[in-house]
Amino acid sequence: MHYRNCSALSDALEFISDTAAGPATISSTKFLLWTQKKASGGVYGKAGLASGLVQFIAQIIHFEGFSFSQNPAFRRWLVKICKPINGDLPAYKNPAEFAVLQGSFIPLPGPAIAFRAVINNQAAFSQTYPDLRLTLFSYTGQPFAHRIFRPLDYLPKASASKSFTPDETAEINLNISAPKTKVGGYTFELI
Repeated sequence: MHYRNCSALSDALEFISDTAAGPATISSTKFLLWTQKKASGGVYGKAGLASGLVQFIAQIIHFEGFSFSQNPAFRRWLVKICKPINGDLPAYKNPAEFAVLQGSFIPLPGPAIAFRAVINNQAAFSQTYPDLRLTLFSYTGQPFAHRIFRPLDYLPKASASKSFTPDETAEINLNISAPKTKVGGYTFELI
């Protein structure tokens, strides 16, 4: 057999011979094979950590910034942060925070139908006006027509570009050509 003089092997053999005498004789100054020396971070390590954290925060803002701005809990803080630095947040839009106070579907003389609704913004923030999805049903309950109306379709042009302030009420007025199929019902949804 051929043996090489290896420092790691000789350290391991010394450790075995030291432990044969008992645990009290183990020298704490020897380097054991399964332990690692702790490397100090130093200036480069701290700079790398700071750079990584800045990049991580920038990625969160880039990829999830819009979602955070639409969350009411985070939006309060974002408004406070952006106000002193004159930052702009994307327009808040949450159709679930609109309340429909009234809705009606009335046949008009001639080939037309009037759709009227009153909505209220119950959000704590100003919102953009919602889109409206109107679906018409036959007497058998089958949908036969639907359309999405944008704010420009149901509001005067001057009002459509404004924001819908908290606790404001707005009236939606649509005059629609009467379809050939008789209307048995309708649904509308704010989206």
